[in-house]
Amino acid sequence: MVLPDGLWDDFYCIESLIVGIVGTTLVVLLPGDTAWPLPAYCALMAVVVLGFVWRLEKAPRLPPA
Repeated sequence: MVLPDGLWDDFYCIESLIVGIVGTTLVVLLPGDTAWPLPAYCALMAVVVLGFVWRLEKAPRLPPA
């Protein structure tokens, strides 16, 4: 994918926010002295990625330039 300069930085910023917020929330909500936050985080992120892939496949295609 070709993106304008600087746009990749925005993706990394958003990714860092998601990882930090979701990861911290799961550690706070689930027992932190067990391994449950890690499998919960992995499962949640897999579901999120699959949801975005499904949404991307359903999005209307732009006509070729």
